[in-house]
Amino acid sequence: MDADNSFKSYIKANRLEEQAYRRRTRKRLIIITLSFIVLIMIITGALVGTLLPMKSTATSKENIPSPTYSS
Repeated sequence: MDADNSFKSYIKANRLEEQAYRRRTRKRLIIITLSFIVLIMIITGALVGTLLPMKSTATSKENIPSPTYSS
């Protein structure tokens, strides 16, 4: 009987360890996912912030009339 009770307590401990491991893993996965999303947003914002001014200056240069000289 002693060995049987010992084995049952091991199973309970194993289940508790597995639940704790799953919680930690889930937490880590959530943190990694959120960090990845923030990183993508920062990269996208940097690209948009650098490319939009270039596009607006290119279009404004095209709209500037060239000087014409009349003789």
